[in-house]
Amino acid sequence: MAEHPDLKPIFPDDLTPVADKQYLFLTQFFGGPPLYTEKYGHPMMRARHMPFPVTPKRAEAWLGCMRRALEEVIPSQEMREVILERLSGPAHFFVNTPDDE
Repeated sequence: MAEHPDLKPIFPDDLTPVADKQYLFLTQFFGGPPLYTEKYGHPMMRARHMPFPVTPKRAEAWLGCMRRALEEVIPSQEMREVILERLSGPAHFFVNTPDDE
């Protein structure tokens, strides 16, 4: 994400805190313990993303980054597709700004 031209403008230079929060949230999102809620309260993910211009193009760019990351760590194509399908809904739900025309 740090190098993606569509995502770089909305992410901080140091992605460590973002990665830490994403780990906590995704653990919870996929049925693990409620790590994110325990540390930060209810996720309210749409509200937490509202300060950032999330466009349809950026949602797809984020999913593309997730796809590449999953290819590195999950050998099963079927499992990667299930995960990406599950992430696709929230990614598009966070869209709050139209793409530039």
